[in-house]
Amino acid sequence: MSKKRIIFLLLVLLAAGTAVYFMAPKKIRQPSQEKISVGGHIFETEIADTDLKRAQGLSGRMSLCPDCAMLFVFPEASIRTFWMKDMKFNLDIIWLNEGQIVQIDKNVSREKGEREMISSRVPVDQVLEINSSRAKALGLEINDRLEYFK
Repeated sequence: MSKKRIIFLLLVLLAAGTAVYFMAPKKIRQPSQEKISVGGHIFETEIADTDLKRAQGLSGRMSLCPDCAMLFVFPEASIRTFWMKDMKFNLDIIWLNEGQIVQIDKNVSREKGEREMISSRVPVDQVLEINSSRAKALGLEINDRLEYFK
């Protein structure tokens, strides 16, 4: 098979894949979302429960609505380390184990997060990211619990 034919076939496959992606229902392409409550406050929460979703996180986004969050869910508790690559805004990072807050890193600047890794001090199985200063404004504390709404 000639190089021109191979390139042509690859371009056709790429075009077909792009068309399928954009024609797919939006629900399939959107991250899974849930309502959760932490410290009595309800957040519309995107769930990052795959390696790909966890790697992307909130990188590249310009902002996060005041009542929105991203919850990173891991299969088991472990010391977790985050790098805020390509972040455009500051965050509060809330570390949870078995639904209970075990650590809160408030006002983590996007600049610091690009330069340094941010880690839990104890094993965690969930990490919640919310807008900077929200944890203090809502009075979130160690031992507060996360609850899911159906």
